[in-house]
Amino acid sequence: MASLLRSSCISRRVLSSLSHSVDAAGIPSRPTWSVNELLASYPRPTLPPSALKRLHDLSALVPPEENSPEYIKLKTELEELIRLVEAVKLVDTTGVRPYRPANVISTSSGTSNAPTGFTSSMQTELNEFVMLFCASRS
Repeated sequence: MASLLRSSCISRRVLSSLSHSVDAAGIPSRPTWSVNELLASYPRPTLPPSALKRLHDLSALVPPEENSPEYIKLKTELEELIRLVEAVKLVDTTGVRPYRPANVISTSSGTSNAPTGFTSSMQTELNEFVMLFCASRS
């Protein structure tokens, strides 16, 4: 790795001028940023009690008593998740191609995340099975 560093265009002088310590390969020895620091610049959303109750109802869960420590902790965690989602939605993805894993199969009806080796006919049979199974349950 050290020989790679010497042959690269990054010199030790440049690495040593960084404000944080790095190893011989130029990798920071400590994190240089955190999600919490990044999200601190975004406004904190507020989750109304009715929304938290609705989420519990939809999940068939009993909500914690309002203003209890459990309620406050859950509300804070959900608000932080909402803030993260809103921050991600603001990212400009212009020109970025969607990720497509190698095991995605193109079929006539679209794509599928089937295991490697799945053929489109196997996927069609699986789709038909799922549709028949769901129809038999209703």
